[in-house]
Order: sequence, then structure tokens, then C-alpha cells
Amino acid sequence: MDYTFENLTRDLSIGHEIEFIYSDRRFSITNTPAGWSLAEYYKNEIELFSSHQDLLQYGKIDGRTLHEIWSLVTVKSIF
Repeated sequence: MDYTFENLTRDLSIGHEIEFIYSDRRFSITNTPAGWSLAEYYKNEIELFSSHQDLLQYGKIDGRTLHEIWSLVTVKSIF
């Protein structure tokens, strides 16, 4: 399945959450009561954003934005 950055943007805008693999590490984007989080599994570090738009614009993994890495991501779940 070719899940583009545009698909991600659309799905987050309607409230979906996602789990994905990047660089052999598992990450999640989750809508929490405190805001939208970008987190790596089994790590305590969580980036928190007030909106999914902010997460998409400012969220980074290894110093790169989600847009920059998205072609290298393997989507595991969308819920």
C-alpha cells in the first residue's frame, strides 16, 4: 500500500492515529487529552503538539521532519 504524506495529513485531520516503522524503530502518532504526540516505542521522550498540523510541520525524528522521511516509513497500523 502506498500511504503518502497527503494520506497521513488527511487521516490525522479526521482523528485517525498511526503506528509506523522508521530506521528499524517503531513510532506512533496519537491524539491524547494533552495534544497530539509523536513518540518512539519504549522511550520516555514524547514530542507533544497542540494540533495535528503543528505535529506535521514541526515534529522531527533524527532531526528530519515527517515530510522528509515519509517515503522511508513503513505504516503498521491506522486506527
